[in-house]
Amino acid sequence: MNANRLSRLHFAALSLAVFACAVAEANDLLVINNASSPAVLRYNGSTGAFVGKFSSFSGMGYSMTYGPDGNLYVGTSNSISRYDGQTGAFLNVFVPTTNGTTNPRPLDMTFGPDGNLYVTGGGNKPVWRYNGSTGQFIDALTISTLGSQPGGLTFGADGNLYVADGFAVDRYNGTTGAFMNHFAGGGGLESAGEVRFGLDGNLYVVGNSLLKFNGKTGTFISSLSLIGSESFAFGLDGNLYTSGFPGIDRFNTSGILLNNFVPRGSGGLSGPGAIVFVPEPGMILAMVSLSTILPRPRPNRRNRRR
Repeated sequence: MNANRLSRLHFAALSLAVFACAVAEANDLLVINNASSPAVLRYNGSTGAFVGKFSSFSGMGYSMTYGPDGNLYVGTSNSISRYDGQTGAFLNVFVPTTNGTTNPRPLDMTFGPDGNLYVTGGGNKPVWRYNGSTGQFIDALTISTLGSQPGGLTFGADGNLYVADGFAVDRYNGTTGAFMNHFAGGGGLESAGEVRFGLDGNLYVVGNSLLKFNGKTGTFISSLSLIGSESFAFGLDGNLYTSGFPGIDRFNTSGILLNNFVPRGSGGLSGPGAIVFVPEPGMILAMVSLSTILPRPRPNRRNRRR
């Protein structure tokens, strides 16, 4: 192998190593840090070690989710912005404050089976639906009623929308937005916040503590009384990761504390908010980048037609 070819291969390997460090990998943990310099911080999803700042934003960060396009969406007091899901590079303001009624803060958001974005804003407001490709306001999917306080929302395996609202988790038809029933309640469910289905199929809701309900019937199962966090996510290991004053704690689904996964102060973490695990393999982008750097094989001249 000549010196020039060897040099090019060395450069390609070095570029791959640098690029791989810059992109998020599957199961990396992203955390909103509402500090003096608001940012999304990135941590190793297996060890909790700080990796680096993933992206920056202005205002107060409230919610965060990945879209079907593989990009990260961050809801702040100003707007909903879209970032490259692997590098954290800012792409665009997806939903401006004036587009529809995020007014004044997107408390929680998720993409539905139809590919559109669903957002709650609390304070006697409906669930808003936005075009998942353009960010254009579509409609108010649910009807707000007196005393309604929608907080968290998520879609179930049945395709329906579950909205944590005051003293209950309400279920709506995921297509029409028609109210179906008060799916879950009791057990200390007040001022309901984030709601998520776990890998065990059960429904977890922030109330007086984190509460667990049967994911099929809505029957109350237990109160995970040690968990008082307002933001949580499930890791690939099936455990609960909660965001709060101590940093990011890890619990099993019975509510037993396993460890302080990311200590407060790690990487400048001082105001932890919404958290999300990276769902896409970041190394895919690295391999694409590498394919544009490596020398292409020369055609076999012996097999070429004359």
